[in-house]
Amino acid sequence: MYPTIREVHRAAWRGGVIKDGIRFVPEEVPIAITYNGGSQAVMMGTPQDLEDFAIGFSLNEGLIGDLAEIEDLKIIYLDDGIELRMWLAEPAAARLSTRRRLLAGPTGCGLCGIDSISEAIRPVSKVASKHQFDASQIMKAGEIRRTTAGSVTCYALSNGLAT
Repeated sequence: MYPTIREVHRAAWRGGVIKDGIRFVPEEVPIAITYNGGSQAVMMGTPQDLEDFAIGFSLNEGLIGDLAEIEDLKIIYLDDGIELRMWLAEPAAARLSTRRRLLAGPTGCGLCGIDSISEAIRPVSKVASKHQFDASQIMKAGEIRRTTAGSVTCYALSNGLAT
């Protein structure tokens, strides 16, 4: 089982001072939805109410018209995510074979069209940078952005923080 929420350390900028504390953030894991042995979609989600999620997705996508069309639903906890494995009865199985979910969105979370958990959690490469900013510089840039038509980039450029 995966946790649904996590306690994390945070540093908040309040009155020109960094104050330590904690906050609670929801956990998200890759969730693969499969029908009759084939992957349909992978998305990031909080690992909670998964049966409801699988049924709601199936209804919303028009893959089932009634709950009775889901012959079996298993929640499989994997090392790198969760699979919601469903087997559909006829006529839902026939509808599934005529319809594939092909999404390729130019914006968003980047998971459109991904159909495997391993593709959803590829390692992220580290970005190398020689620039370092302290909290006061970041807060000043944010303030300028909020109070003027300038941008954080303009602030950084004008203060020799970026090239």
